[in-house]
Amino acid sequence: MHLFLDTETTGTGELDAVVEIGAVDAEGEERMNTLVRPLAPMSREARSTHGIDEATLEKAPRFREVARALQHHVRRADTVWAYNAGFDRRLLIQTAEMAGASAAKKALRQAEWRDLMDRATDHLGEDAWVSLAEAAERLGAGPEEGVLHRAKGDAALAWRVWKRLGAPAFSEGRERTRGNTRGQSSDLHSH
Repeated sequence: MHLFLDTETTGTGELDAVVEIGAVDAEGEERMNTLVRPLAPMSREARSTHGIDEATLEKAPRFREVARALQHHVRRADTVWAYNAGFDRRLLIQTAEMAGASAAKKALRQAEWRDLMDRATDHLGEDAWVSLAEAAERLGAGPEEGVLHRAKGDAALAWRVWKRLGAPAFSEGRERTRGNTRGQSSDLHSH
């Protein structure tokens, strides 16, 4: 099973945390769509990117409350795909650590992660990374209005990019994403 995952966060630093998780499967069906009460203060840049503010998150579940579902979906997946996978992986592991969710942290570390951003950028013949919205537009995969920079919408958009890149044959290979290779982790707009 392929899982397409995206997060929204309080920022990009080592003390930031996830505030939204969205995931769809290889059929585009929703597997996860939840806000997460922040474990770190929201940066102005993050708020202006995704539009999620502290008031919206006041009654959201804590990370520990969504960790079991996240862990379940990640463990069931043969591959976890993300657009800028190094960023999403790092922030999810960081948040799991902050929340004391060790089983989720272990599942996230052990998962087979693959990065769609590098593949889309290479496919489009660019030297510098291409944003999810630009890749989707150039590949004729979207984006749909109103879905950018929200986790579920971006996860679904990543899935559509994956399909446009030749899904089944494209899934071959065993590389793992451990971090970013294009220096994009500090850019909230890249995923």
